[in-house]
Amino acid sequence: MIRDKKGQISLARKEGIGILVKRQIRRKFGEIAPEVQTQIEQLSLEKLDILGDEIFDLATIADLENWLDNNG
Repeated sequence: MIRDKKGQISLARKEGIGILVKRQIRRKFGEIAPEVQTQIEQLSLEKLDILGDEIFDLATIADLENWLDNNG
């Protein structure tokens, strides 16, 4: 039961961070292609945390796509 709760918490955290990161990306670059959105959704929690920090260093959507290709 405890493992189930930890799994639920981890999943909820990943979903929350994923939503935040996607909002930051849309605010910076505008709407993103469905393929890019899918790549973001497939990132691990650790990678989402990193992307959340690195989004400020990405200048273009191409930079984001390259980051995803290298880290996805």
